[in-house]
Amino acid sequence: MSMGSCKALQNFGGIDEGDSNVTYVQPEVNYLLSLVLTTLGRSPDIQRGLTRIFHRTATASEFISVMQAILFVGKQLQRLHIEEKDVDEKGQSRSMHSVLLRKLILTASSSGIIGNAAKLLSTLNKEAADKGDLPNLFNISSGQFPEVAKARSLVQSAKEKLDLLIGLYRKQLRMNNLEFMSVSGTTHLIKVVQRNKFCENLYMYLAR
Repeated sequence: MSMGSCKALQNFGGIDEGDSNVTYVQPEVNYLLSLVLTTLGRSPDIQRGLTRIFHRTATASEFISVMQAILFVGKQLQRLHIEEKDVDEKGQSRSMHSVLLRKLILTASSSGIIGNAAKLLSTLNKEAADKGDLPNLFNISSGQFPEVAKARSLVQSAKEKLDLLIGLYRKQLRMNNLEFMSVSGTTHLIKVVQRNKFCENLYMYLAR
């Protein structure tokens, strides 16, 4: 995403000095826009991220990064207190001459955009997303996603049964170091490396 310089921001605002109803001044507009642009310049490409989200190819970590950037930008722009009805008799904004910039700010700082971004972030576990831990990606503490909560309970129950099973195999095969392993995405496989006496005798018999 291409970002403009702070000097270019001076042309974005523009306040009628003779209007006593204006409650905020040009430096505040420049400062907040500069802060937003600087932050976006250090953030992942939001346009690319939104495209990946739209096509369902974004990772959980990418999704969270985009939502965090949108939330930050929206909250910062809300500090400008630009309103839809903030226009004079000629239909021009009292606080900002650029119609396009004003529309962009109103859209990015709308309560709907900010509210949806905050809601989506509250349902996701950022730590799990960064680790690629998809089973624990969704927050279920607030009673959301009952299907996910049920699935997690079933998975935990299955893990406990498998732990009991591996203990049983260790005793039967007399291999205390026996562990489950994964091969090509198939989990909970058992690889027996050490031959017991029966296998050795059977091998010698078949080799005759």
